[in-house]
Amino acid sequence: MVVLISLVSAGVVCAQGIEPWMLSDDIQFRPYGWWIGGYDSSLLVQWGGQERYLRELTQEQKTYLWNKMTPEQRRQMQDQYSAFVGNLKQRPAEWGAQLNKEIGEYWRHVNGWDRWQEQMMEKKTPQEVYDFLEAKTNFINQNANTLTPAQIDQINMQANAVESLGQIIATLELKKIEIAVKGISGGLLGIITDYCTGFITHGASAASDAVATAVSKIIDLARSSSSAQLSPAEMIQLLNQQIAVAQQSLTEEVAKQQAGWAQLPAAPTTPTTPTTPTTVTIPITPTVPTTGGPVELSILFLVDCSGSMSGSKIENARQAVINSVSQTNDGKTEWALLGFGGNCTCWQVVPFTTNAAEVQQAAQSLSADGGTPLTYSIYKATAYLVKNGRAPRGRLVVLCDGENNCSERQGGGRSEAAAGLRTIITSHNIGGQP
Repeated sequence: MVVLISLVSAGVVCAQGIEPWMLSDDIQFRPYGWWIGGYDSSLLVQWGGQERYLRELTQEQKTYLWNKMTPEQRRQMQDQYSAFVGNLKQRPAEWGAQLNKEIGEYWRHVNGWDRWQEQMMEKKTPQEVYDFLEAKTNFINQNANTLTPAQIDQINMQANAVESLGQIIATLELKKIEIAVKGISGGLLGIITDYCTGFITHGASAASDAVATAVSKIIDLARSSSSAQLSPAEMIQLLNQQIAVAQQSLTEEVAKQQAGWAQLPAAPTTPTTPTTPTTVTIPITPTVPTTGGPVELSILFLVDCSGSMSGSKIENARQAVINSVSQTNDGKTEWALLGFGGNCTCWQVVPFTTNAAEVQQAAQSLSADGGTPLTYSIYKATAYLVKNGRAPRGRLVVLCDGENNCSERQGGGRSEAAAGLRTIITSHNIGGQP
């Protein structure tokens, strides 16, 4: 926020509560602490011949102060704060939430914290990832005359899965050091792996089967030990198991993608009109909604279509979708419908649309058969909602009756899947209440 200053006639009149003495460039800081039933502290700002507690200034005055300060004054402020909050990775509450974030980002940049994190991630990312990305670029350049633009886009999109798997490995490798030094309890291992899931699904371009399955297995390993009091050695051992899962998925995904490249140059260079299938397995290319008007809420229905849902259960699920669409059909809501079951997969039934009849008719066609990849499907659905929902707020509605029973997908039951889902929604603020 920039506060404008206006000068009127012979006197000085300042906008937004900025007093005349605040126009001075003479700004210094000093810490102040006291004991009243407990130690408390604040920062005193000496500004234009006045001295004030920072927490006594209005938010507009504090914002004006921060924008006015020179780099030297900001450095001096950091030095005075060091007695309270160390190296200022997080700002004290007296600055206010939004300004805290701005100041924290400024100091991470000035102190080289962001670049240090990037370098550590680069160091811990397997060389296999960098070799693959170089091979991908060489393949595209060498076959530029035979690959269509759509094929090139597909290669680049699929490569995101390899990069994300490399980020999982690098993150877990870095967390190993933190766990060994600080002795983090076994319960926090679930949070670490949920964090991995969060940055993968945010943006969702890398939400491939390989990534979703690897994350599901990693979370299952963490949650199986979340109630145990693990020693540092046991925690490192558990993290090594998680890293091995991600590494195996990485190796398999690299081989799979490179094998697919060999067939792409033979593809026709003139695009043909494909036949639209009834259902499409996720991930898919985002579909343009049927209407282009603004929407305020994106609702994604994820329906259990496994064998245990046959009979009245699947009928109840169909009716629940139909009724929900009717109740939210206000012209400002869009809906999409995914199903899961069959051969332990998750698929799109209807992409996001504001056409209520289309979603309701599609819900009537749902049938029940196969296994229950519950945890896997919830993460896939969350990624789909983040990527394809057009509204600023999103809501995922899960209709199911059973526990995860697909061994190839791993993952726990409803409570584990719901806990991971809440973490993603909270971490990335994808909107509304889950």
